[in-house]
Amino acid sequence: MTELSELTHIVTKTFKWHKSHVIVFVYLLCTIAMRQTCNLSKLAMFFPDAKATNASSYRRIQRFFKEVVFDYDAVAKLIMGLLGLQEVQLIFDRTHWQLGKKHNNILVLAIVYKGVGMPIFWTGLNNGKGNSNTEQRIDLIRRFKNTFPHIQITNVLADAEFIGKD
Repeated sequence: MTELSELTHIVTKTFKWHKSHVIVFVYLLCTIAMRQTCNLSKLAMFFPDAKATNASSYRRIQRFFKEVVFDYDAVAKLIMGLLGLQEVQLIFDRTHWQLGKKHNNILVLAIVYKGVGMPIFWTGLNNGKGNSNTEQRIDLIRRFKNTFPHIQITNVLADAEFIGKD
């Protein structure tokens, strides 16, 4: 069994999703790791469907996020279980994307794995400005610690936009 089909099998057992959704999720996991980005339009360029255009792959990703109901903690546990880490560096990042006229700002908590940020938890920033506050960042770290109490956090990295009083 190849790594891709093994990962597909694990994701199929973990989530009760339609096969097409499982495939998109596996492609996303692999392309995030290989291309070192969470930019969906950039990831779409590397989806392995030779017949599909980049625009078609991008729409496929958008439909995936629109249609799939996530158990986000299960996704995080799946990723961390596959990686088998005992200690991590955490990174905060904010990402913005637009779907139609709707602007979406998301605060992401990622782990560093082989020099690549792998998103683990995230939360929407619906304050109109797209900025996060200290409380939102602390909540994500608490969520990480509650979900993975046995994993040691070695440090937390963030851009200057994440300055706070705490």
